[in-house]
Amino acid sequence: MPDLRPQLLDARSPDGGPALSPALRLARAARSTFFALVYLAYLVLVTGLGQRLIVIPLTWLLPASAVRILGPWYRFNARNTLGLLRVLADVRVSVEGAIAPGSCTVVMNHQSIIDVAIGFAIVPGPLPLV
Repeated sequence: MPDLRPQLLDARSPDGGPALSPALRLARAARSTFFALVYLAYLVLVTGLGQRLIVIPLTWLLPASAVRILGPWYRFNARNTLGLLRVLADVRVSVEGAIAPGSCTVVMNHQSIIDVAIGFAIVPGPLPLV
């Protein structure tokens, strides 16, 4: 069975490398804080309002189409989260292997909240349950 664990690629060298300089640590902290603020704004404005004003009313009006509405919505948010990470925080995600296109159970050992976005992005099917 292939190893499907996503690997977050860091700017440090693979062997751990030397200790980071104070200036580099400050720059990373500033970049992380900027990402957190932008992501919080995205969660409130796009995800929060979009879900409350568009997605939930659509699923109430069209309950038979709920899976066709929610699946793309979840994937849209997952792709945007990973895109924000790539652009603002310089985080690269690589996935080795593939998940079979049939019904399956994927067990994830969540190391961070980013794992949820990765799960929605890589699990096939109409509505992944993460």
